[in-house]
Amino acid sequence: MDRAASPVPAWFRSCGGVPPRSAVTASASAAAGNGPGGHGTSVSPPGTLRIGFLGRAVAIDSDAPEVLAGVEPRFRHLLAPGAGQPLCRIEVRALPDHRYEFRNGGPAVEAKSLPNLIERLTYQITLRLMESRPELIWLHAAAVARHGQAVVLPADSGKGKSTLATLLCSRGWSFLADDIVPLDPATGLLGAFPRSPEIRHRPPNGSAPVRAQSMQKTLVDLEPADVCRQNVPARAVVFPAFSPASPLCLTPCSPANAALELLRGCLNFVHHGQGAVAYLCDWSRRVPAFTLAFSDPQEAASRIEGLSADFGAAA
Repeated sequence: MDRAASPVPAWFRSCGGVPPRSAVTASASAAAGNGPGGHGTSVSPPGTLRIGFLGRAVAIDSDAPEVLAGVEPRFRHLLAPGAGQPLCRIEVRALPDHRYEFRNGGPAVEAKSLPNLIERLTYQITLRLMESRPELIWLHAAAVARHGQAVVLPADSGKGKSTLATLLCSRGWSFLADDIVPLDPATGLLGAFPRSPEIRHRPPNGSAPVRAQSMQKTLVDLEPADVCRQNVPARAVVFPAFSPASPLCLTPCSPANAALELLRGCLNFVHHGQGAVAYLCDWSRRVPAFTLAFSDPQEAASRIEGLSADFGAAA
């Protein structure tokens, strides 16, 4: 994955936990014990998940139902069942000692555990779908929408973008993306890449400081009605900056600084090169940007709502 010099998303570099809630598709449901009369002991034949974006799909084939049960909740809003040739087919096979191997048209790669496998598959699926639409500018950001306009939340891992996005969705906003936002330079619109969000469990106030990357994460199960399925323009860019002792502070960000931060978070910068620089500089002049320092996510979400209301009154 090409990217400007900045920390890559956590799922690009490390192993995360198995999703705690595994509502699975029919091919994996019985094996997970969720089918009629199931108690987690039945065996299912090999199954397939198809995960798609804008007409392109990746197929996951596995003889291990726990693999499908682990992948499906992360991509349930991107499932693309049906016939047709996928972009690629990733084959997963269970090995002894709770190990797995997978291959994607090349040599088999071993995963030492199910959590490690799920994280690697998440990376592979996301990467293949991103590569299938290289004309888009892919930003490391979350995004939510209301009244046909979006607020984009670009930030490195651990800065609170997923927490704020899910809080806003609980207040009636629509979900566009948790970690990766596609921006179409031909139209200026943001698309939806609704991979299920994951939020970190932050320690109580007064606890010893903990690195954000070491905090346990939980997959958030959004309802289909919570997901925005249309392309929308950006109304504002808000760079979240969580810190345990930070007072709430929303400050304007200059177009130059906004463009620089967006370029740092451009996941396919090398593909676009100077085109990304020119476009994001122009986009930053047209879309107001802010930095939001906070320690209380509820207060921060309320401030974003207030900002959106201010824009609505000024429109």
